[in-house]
Amino acid sequence: MRSHLPACLFLICVQLAKGDSSFPSPDGSYRVTVAEDEFRVRNLIVMRGEKRIFSTASGYGGYTAVSWSPDSEYLALVEHGTKTTMNLAIYRLDADSVRPVPLPDFRLNILGRFNKIEGGRYHFDEDLSWKKGPAIQFVARGSLVDGASNPDDHPGNWYRFKVMIGFTSDRARLLVVTPEEQEEQDEQVGAGQPATASETRLGEEGKTDPESDARSR
Repeated sequence: MRSHLPACLFLICVQLAKGDSSFPSPDGSYRVTVAEDEFRVRNLIVMRGEKRIFSTASGYGGYTAVSWSPDSEYLALVEHGTKTTMNLAIYRLDADSVRPVPLPDFRLNILGRFNKIEGGRYHFDEDLSWKKGPAIQFVARGSLVDGASNPDDHPGNWYRFKVMIGFTSDRARLLVVTPEEQEEQDEQVGAGQPATASETRLGEEGKTDPESDARSR
């Protein structure tokens, strides 16, 4: 990380508006362009200099956030899957190579705490925060049952968890999966609890159990 960057956090996270958008990486090596074609499909293109090295098209709702890691090595995208779901994708960039990073199934981790396998709506706050490591942090929100209308009508059917995922090369692992309400209580008393074995299935010496590195859906 460059010396002029803050030691604890560097964040480039932008919400995408209508029309064409361009987002350079922190080191200036790459540029992401998101544009809507004549069929109203949102196309995302990654350029390295004048060379196109990667492109992909969005689904129903297009891309709602683009976030670069501080070292320009990882690119995070939030994409609307349907009207009620959002998908998180992480790509690793190395010269002219752009590869997707399989993510641990944090949503199944959350639902498992409620003895559920499938839930209803799920999405993220677009405020993706990159931490040292690198690691990405966000809030995962969703309903425990399909067909739930909104949190105000049936608050017991909804969850809010703070999730942090760490990256090493092409691998990702869950670092924190904490109910947001619990974390707020910890901060108020100054506890600042790290992840526990019951939260992330950590193995010895703070390493994740390999079985917990399941691929995301």
